[in-house]
Amino acid sequence: MGFAMNIECRLGSVARMFALVLLLSMTAHAQDVPSRVFRLEGHGKVNFYFYPDDELRRLTAFDDVVTPHIDWARPLHGGPVRVLAIAHKEQGRWPIELSQRFDFDLTTVYCHSQGHLGSPQVAHSKGLIAQSSADVAARLLQAMNGPIDVVVSDIPFSTLGEEVGARLEELIGRGAGYVELVDGIDLAGYSPDPDGQRQMVSAAVPVAALRKLAKEFGTANEAARKIVGLWTKPNAGRIANIADYPRDADPPDDNRLQYLDLIDLEQEAWCALIGRSVLWAGDRAGAASRIETRWPVEAIRRVDMPFALALSQSSDSPLKLRVWDADGRLRHEGVGSEIPQLSAGRYVVGLQAIGETGVLDWRFDTFAVSAGIDIASLQLDNSHQKPGGTIRAAVTLSSDPEPGMRLRCDVLDNYGRCVSTRTRPATREAAFEVPFAESLHIYNYVNLALLDENGGVICEDRRAFYVAHNGPAPDDLNWFVWEAGTGFDPRRRAVLKQLARMGMRGALVGGKVGPAAVSAAMANAHPVLYAYRMTGVDVNAQGEATPSFANPDHLSAAIRQIRPLVEQGLYLSPLFYYLGDDVRHTKSPGIDFGWSASYRSFLAGQMRERYPTLDALNRAWGTAYASFDDVAPIGKADALAALAQDDSAPLCHWVDHQLSADAMIADWWRAMDRDIHDLAPHVPSNIGSMVIGWSWPGCGFDFWQLAEGKDLVFQYPNPWVHDIFRSAAGSNAYHGTWYGGYGLYNYPPYIDQEYLPWWSLFRDINLHGLYYGGQSQAYNAERLLGPDLGPVKGVAKIFDNLAELKNGIAKLLFSADRQDDRIAVVYAPENLHASVVFEKGLPKSVNWDGLMTGGDLYAYMQSFEGMTYLLSDMGFSYEVIPSSQLTSKSSLNDRWRAIALPQHLRVTEEQAEYLRRFVRTGGTLIADIFPGVLDGRCRADHDGVLADLFGARYGGGIPDKSVVLMQRGTTADQRNLGSLAVDSSVRLDGAQALGTTAEGTPIILSNQYGEGRAILFNAMIRDYQIWRTLSEELPWRDTIAALLADEAGLEPAIGCEVAALYEDRTHRVQATEFHRYRLGGGEYVALLRHPKLRPDSAVYMSDLRPKPAWIDFGHTAHVYDVRRGMYRGKTDRVEDVVYPGRAELYALLPYEVRGMVTTASLADYALTVEAEIVAGDSDAALVPHVFHIEVFDPRGGIRPELTRNVVGDLGKCRERFFLGYNASPGVWRVEVRDVATGTARAATADTSTHTKFRSGGSSE
Repeated sequence: MGFAMNIECRLGSVARMFALVLLLSMTAHAQDVPSRVFRLEGHGKVNFYFYPDDELRRLTAFDDVVTPHIDWARPLHGGPVRVLAIAHKEQGRWPIELSQRFDFDLTTVYCHSQGHLGSPQVAHSKGLIAQSSADVAARLLQAMNGPIDVVVSDIPFSTLGEEVGARLEELIGRGAGYVELVDGIDLAGYSPDPDGQRQMVSAAVPVAALRKLAKEFGTANEAARKIVGLWTKPNAGRIANIADYPRDADPPDDNRLQYLDLIDLEQEAWCALIGRSVLWAGDRAGAASRIETRWPVEAIRRVDMPFALALSQSSDSPLKLRVWDADGRLRHEGVGSEIPQLSAGRYVVGLQAIGETGVLDWRFDTFAVSAGIDIASLQLDNSHQKPGGTIRAAVTLSSDPEPGMRLRCDVLDNYGRCVSTRTRPATREAAFEVPFAESLHIYNYVNLALLDENGGVICEDRRAFYVAHNGPAPDDLNWFVWEAGTGFDPRRRAVLKQLARMGMRGALVGGKVGPAAVSAAMANAHPVLYAYRMTGVDVNAQGEATPSFANPDHLSAAIRQIRPLVEQGLYLSPLFYYLGDDVRHTKSPGIDFGWSASYRSFLAGQMRERYPTLDALNRAWGTAYASFDDVAPIGKADALAALAQDDSAPLCHWVDHQLSADAMIADWWRAMDRDIHDLAPHVPSNIGSMVIGWSWPGCGFDFWQLAEGKDLVFQYPNPWVHDIFRSAAGSNAYHGTWYGGYGLYNYPPYIDQEYLPWWSLFRDINLHGLYYGGQSQAYNAERLLGPDLGPVKGVAKIFDNLAELKNGIAKLLFSADRQDDRIAVVYAPENLHASVVFEKGLPKSVNWDGLMTGGDLYAYMQSFEGMTYLLSDMGFSYEVIPSSQLTSKSSLNDRWRAIALPQHLRVTEEQAEYLRRFVRTGGTLIADIFPGVLDGRCRADHDGVLADLFGARYGGGIPDKSVVLMQRGTTADQRNLGSLAVDSSVRLDGAQALGTTAEGTPIILSNQYGEGRAILFNAMIRDYQIWRTLSEELPWRDTIAALLADEAGLEPAIGCEVAALYEDRTHRVQATEFHRYRLGGGEYVALLRHPKLRPDSAVYMSDLRPKPAWIDFGHTAHVYDVRRGMYRGKTDRVEDVVYPGRAELYALLPYEVRGMVTTASLADYALTVEAEIVAGDSDAALVPHVFHIEVFDPRGGIRPELTRNVVGDLGKCRERFFLGYNASPGVWRVEVRDVATGTARAATADTSTHTKFRSGGSSE
C-alpha cells in the first residue's frame, strides 16, 4: 500500500491510475465475484491491474488469421447457423477452424481449463485471462441470452457450474442443439441414432486416407461406433457427442509434402465431422447426406480414367467436385462427377451440391488409383546435405517399364519450387545425381516420377532430405521465438506454421534434436538448440562452493554434454546454439567461492601476471604469502569487516579475486565457443542471457571480455550491457535480446511493443527473441498468440514494427556506418566489484522501492546507466570502451573528444597518467561522485588520485562514509537541483563550483587542466534515471549541457527543441535519444523518446504527452521521412511531433528522388529485376540506396522466400530470383521500393509466353 501511494505522489497521472486500480482490485479479488479488473504480475514489488477486455487478451475468438482449409458450406443454404462455442483456451482455435469451413454466426467464450471456468488464482500471471470463474460464467450467461441454434463445447458439463448448466439445459429443452466434445451431459430420455452415426462418419471422414484413424479403427463403421454419438428426444434439441479421435501426432512420413499453404487432411476430417454434427444438431441442410456415392471395391485403374463417379443426388443442383492428393494438394476442380486421369495413389474427394442461395449438401470421400507398376524403392545417398551440393537417388520399379516410359527426378524445396530436374528413359533400376544449389529451404524432397509416353505421371514417390543452410546474415533483422514444445502435436505445429507465415526465422526448441526441431525446420525456421546452461555456484551440504569453473574436468564434462547435440543438429541448420538463459556465476550475491584447488591455481596464475613480485601482491593485499602457490581468495564478509575498520587492503584482495573470476568465466565461455566452432564453424553460439539483476559485485561477468570478438552476444533489453555489447562485439556480430509476451511489456498503454523493436534496432540488435511461442504455454499470459492464433493486442504491435523493420529499414541502418560524437563511456568491471563498499546502504535522493533494479549493491550498474542517459538526453551519441584501454600505450586523443567515468572509484596510476595526458592535450573528462577515491591498491588514505585533474580534494576514507543526503541543491544561476546524495568531503582546490548544496558542498565542478577540462558531478549520477522519470531532470541536464558547450565546446550534432508555443520555455525534448548513420553520401537521423524508466522496467515516465518539436539537422539536405515515405523538402530542419515510444527516422540525401526505373526479364527459369533511382538533379552523383523487393506469383500471392533487401551502390541494383522449373504460368509481378524515400515501382514478366518455362528441365 505504501509503495502504491508513493508512486501516486511522485509519478503523476499514469501512476495515479495504477494506484487507484490497485486499491480497487484488492477488494474485487477478495471474493469469487465478477470483477472489474484483472491482474498481471509485474517485476519486483509492482503488481499491475487492468480492465479485462477483448482488445487486451482476445477473450473471444477473432477470424483475422486464415489458415489453409476447405470451404465445405459457405455460404449455407438457409443462412448461417448461430453457434455458441465454449472452448478451453489451450485448444481454442477450433471454433475459428469451423467457421472458416461452415457458415456459422460464431460467438466464442474461452474458459481457463476443462476443470475450471476461470483461473483458480485470478492473479496468477500464467493465466490466459486472469478472470474468476464468476467472470467467465457471467460472459457465458450473457452469450446465452442471444439467439442460439447450437452450442458446441469442449468443457465438461460439470465444470460449467449450476447456473450455467441450468441455463444450457433450458436452451436445449427449447430446441437448441448441443455438440459436446467431452462427455458429461445427462442423456436421460434421449434415444441413440446409430444409423445417423454411420451415415455422418461415412460422409464426413475419409477414414482410409488418414493413417492414424485407419490404423486405430480400420473402417468408417467402426469409427462411427467409437467416436460419434447422436441422441434425439421429442420436443427437445438434438445432442451429439464427438470424441476427439486419434489425431496424427507421429513424425510425418518423409514422402509427404509439408508446404505451409497445404491443407492438413487430419484437420479437415476432424472439422468436417464436427461441422456436420453441428448441422445435424441444428437440424439444418447438409445434416443428412443428400449425396450418395458408390465407389469400386478395388482401386480405380489408371488406364480406366477419366472415371465417372456413380452417385445419386436428391436434387438436380450443380455438383462441384474437388480432388486432393494425400499431401493435401488440389489436383482437380470442376463441375460434375467425372474424375480425370491421376497418378497412382490415395486421394480424397469433396463433393458439394450448390443451390442458388448456398451449399445444399456436401460429402468427403476417399478413393485409390492403381497403375499396375509402382516405385518399389527410392533411396538417397544421404538425407543430410551441405548447401550447393548434389544428391544421389537410386530407384527400383516394381516391374519392367513399357517402351516410351521415362523417369523424372526433381528436387523440390519446401516452398514448392522445383529447383532442379533430370529425366531419362525408364529402366527397372536407375540412379540420378541432381544438384540443389537453388534450394532456399532447410527441408527438401527428391521427387521421383514415372512418366508415360505423353508425359503424364503414372506413379511417383519422394523422400525428404535436409540442407544445412547458413543462418541469416547479421546485416539484417531477424526474429525467432522461444518454442519449447515437444512431439508433433498438431496444435503446436499450427502455432509454428502461423509464426512462420508472419516472418519467424528461428525457434528455440530445447536441448535435443527431436520433433520440435524437425517441425521448426519444416517451417523453414532455423532451430535454436539449447546446448548448455550455467546454473551458477551454490553451497553444498558440506559448505563447499560448487562447481568450480576453473576445474578442467568440469569444463570437459560440459563439452561432452554439448558435443552430441552440436553434431546431431548440424543438418537442421541451427540459427545458433543457446548456452543458457538467466545464467550467472554465483546463484546469489551472498555466495563466496574459490577455495577449490583448481580455482586457487587459476587465481595464482592471474596474480603472477598482475603483480611483478610476490612482495607487491602482499603489500597490496595486506597478506604474507610465502609463495604465489599459497594465494587464496577472500570472502566478502571478511573484506567488509576490514572496511568497517578503515582497512582497505582486503578490498584490493576482494577486487583482484573477482577480476580473476571474471577472467575464469570468460575463458570458460571461449572454450565452449571454440569447441562448438570446431564442429560447426558457420553456426554462432551465445554466451547466455544474463538477468541484469545478477550484475552484482562478484557476479563473474566482465561483459566486455565476454563480447569482444564474439560472433553472438545476447542479453535481455538492458541498456548498459547492450551498450557494451554494441561497442565490443562490432558490426559483423549477431546481437540478440529477448522481449515479447512477458507480462512486463504486455499491458496498457501498449507503448513497449512499438518501443522495443526500435530501441533494439538502435543498439545494433539483429536477433530479436520473442517469448513465448510454444504450444505448451502458447496461450498463457506470456504468449505471443491468442487461442485463435492471432497476436494478442500488445504483441500485434511488435509484429507490425518488426515487419516494418524487416522491410528494409534494418538493412539500411545495419549497412550504414554509425556516427558518434567522439564521446567514450568507460566500462570498468573493477569498479563494479569495488562497489561492494556500498552494500550496507547509501542515502537516496528519492524512494527507489520498485523503481530501480536492486539496491545499492547495483550502484555501479545504475551509475553507468545514469551517465549514458544523461549524455543521450543531451543529444550525444557515444561509444563504450573498457578501462583496460586507459593505458600509456593508448592514443585515444585521436579518437575521442570526451571520456566519461561513471562511478570510477578505483584509478590506477597508469590510468591516472593517461587521463591527465588526455585532458592536458585538449580532451574533456566527465565523472560523477568519487572518481579515483581509491588508488590501484584500493587505498583511500589520500585526497583522490585525480584531485589535480578535477581541482578538488576529496576522499580520506572509505567512500560510503562521506555520502550524505542534501535536501536542496542549486546551480550558480539558482536553478533547483532537488535533493541529492553527495560526497560531503569535497573541497575546491582550483575548480569552479557551478552548483552547491544549501550547506555549501560543491556539486558541479569545472576545472581547466592544460588545454582541456575536467567536470565533476559530485552526486550519485544513478539518480538521474529517477529525475528524468519524474520530469525533474531539466536543471541537471541543461546546466551540464551548457557547461559542455560553453567550456568544452561539446554540442550535439542534432537539435530537437520543444516548439515554443507548447510549453513555458523552449528546451530540448526530454528523454529522447538520437542516432546518426552514414551510407556513402546519404545521412540518416533517428530519434526515439523513452516512454519509461528503462526498457526492462515496469515504471513509465510521468509525462507521456506528445511533444511538437523542431528537429535541427545542422545543415541543408533533401529530407525524407523514412517511415511515412514523405518528402519534407530541401531544408535544415523539420517540425514534427515526438511521441513516447515511437521512433522517427529521416533520410538526408544530396538530391531529391524524382522516381525509379524498374524492369523485369526472364531467363533460365529465373526473374531478373533491375532498378535505378532517378534524381531531380541529373548531374548528381547517386549514393547507395537500399531496395526492398517483393515478388508476386500469377495468383497474386507474395512469395516470401523471394523477398529481399538489397544495397544498391550508385542508386541502382540488379537481382536474380530463381522461380523454379515448375513456376506457375502467367504474369509475375515484382515491386521495388526505395527504403529511404518510399519511391516504389512495379514491373511484370509473363512465364506463359517464355519458351524456357514451357520446355521443362534438362535430361541425362
